[in-house]
Amino acid sequence: MRFLIEQITHIRIKNSESFGSENIIEVLLASGEKRSIKTIISYLSLGEKHYYVNVQQQIVYVEAVHPLYKSSYIRSCDFAGVIDNLMNLPRF
Repeated sequence: MRFLIEQITHIRIKNSESFGSENIIEVLLASGEKRSIKTIISYLSLGEKHYYVNVQQQIVYVEAVHPLYKSSYIRSCDFAGVIDNLMNLPRF
């Protein structure tokens, strides 16, 4: 089985005042395809990889987070606990 690696170029959030990656509801891929966060999480669980390019032009992979009392969401694999750089992507 061949696994895909998809680039995330833009994010859509619940409202413009949201700062955490748990507020991302949809992403736009380099291919032009829009995917809901639920779909991204499903694909991640099947082994598909998703990444974005940060302001330093480095590839950063994303991971699914499954908190106990909240909905699952995605975040950067290198998230340090303050502000996720995934939130710096352009909005659509």
